[in-house]
Amino acid sequence: MIEEKLKEKMLQIDKSSWKLTTLGELATEISKRVDNPSQSQYDRFVGLEHFVSGDIKIKKWGATDNLASSAKAFQAGDILFARRNAYLRRASLVEFDGCCSGDAFVIREDREKVVPGFLAFLMNSNGLWDFANSNAAGTMSKRVKWRDLANYEFLLPPQDQQAKLAELLWAMDEVIEKEKDAQEALIVTRKALHKIDFANYRRSKYKIDDFVTKVGSGVTPKGGSKVYIDSGVMLIRSQNVLFGEFDFDDVAFISDEIDEKMKSSRVLKNDVLLNITGASIGRSSVYVSDRPSNVNQHVCIIRTADGLDPTFLCEFINSSYGQNQVQVMQAGGNREGLNFTSVRLMRIPEYSYEEQLELRSKYVKIIEGIFATRQHISESQSLQKSLINQIF
Repeated sequence: MIEEKLKEKMLQIDKSSWKLTTLGELATEISKRVDNPSQSQYDRFVGLEHFVSGDIKIKKWGATDNLASSAKAFQAGDILFARRNAYLRRASLVEFDGCCSGDAFVIREDREKVVPGFLAFLMNSNGLWDFANSNAAGTMSKRVKWRDLANYEFLLPPQDQQAKLAELLWAMDEVIEKEKDAQEALIVTRKALHKIDFANYRRSKYKIDDFVTKVGSGVTPKGGSKVYIDSGVMLIRSQNVLFGEFDFDDVAFISDEIDEKMKSSRVLKNDVLLNITGASIGRSSVYVSDRPSNVNQHVCIIRTADGLDPTFLCEFINSSYGQNQVQVMQAGGNREGLNFTSVRLMRIPEYSYEEQLELRSKYVKIIEGIFATRQHISESQSLQKSLINQIF
């Protein structure tokens, strides 16, 4: 309902009464130094690590305990703007008192000229960030200066229109936050069920090796990235395999001729793909497509036999119990990783095939719910961003 109203509003914005102004006319940088945060009146500290690009509000913070370096004080209603590495686009409203990193601006709105919180949306517009990045200075880590940012010009609506637009944008933000809460609830439920369903793996006599017809990986084609083409047979690499899903935004393609030379590493529908080296070690997902695909040497193919459901296996590997085994079984040496023997010896929970299918059905519903809420969040954020950019 809100999305439909937003789409209507996006077609009805009239800027004829809006006035060109600068950010510095509407807001002031507050630079109140806190020399010893751990001994100050503030309990909460917002560092650059607590910012999330695109978020309108600060939702994370740390404690000031044992924080020795000086910081800047802020109060509820201020906007915090990460001035270092502006390309990360981090600026958010804060709803509590506290102190923050010196690499952030504390920006306070002039409430006589602008509706409270209205500038938080300006701070998340493409126009402002393009301006900020073009004025950032430095070599290793570019920083924005307030005197430059204060000169940013934009069209400001009258306050009555500000109030209406802010109400609309905050309503959209509330929708996004509720969708995030729903997604987080599903994730928490999933982890809780893992503890109930998979804890018995320690007493199980079953290993992956008891229920597989194949455990193996591919090779990187000779010639490296030069052999990749615009379309053809997918070459799935470790960056493509996530926890229970795939990211094919950066997928590579190889020719039929190269695929023919890599027959042993062809992927079949319902294969479990497991990353066995690198930073993403342990991530696994089930390949459910009929599209011809192959893998390189960083991805292991686990082809299950009768008695082991691939989705059940994948869910267990991605659980904390499966990941603990991954950490224990890493080979070490110059390059940490899993070998095929260790993969085969991974212990799995002891369930009949019929029981596995029942568990699979439960987890599939949760996974589908997580994917659906993620899609809703993405669509809502895109819509909100589109409206912000139209306003500013």
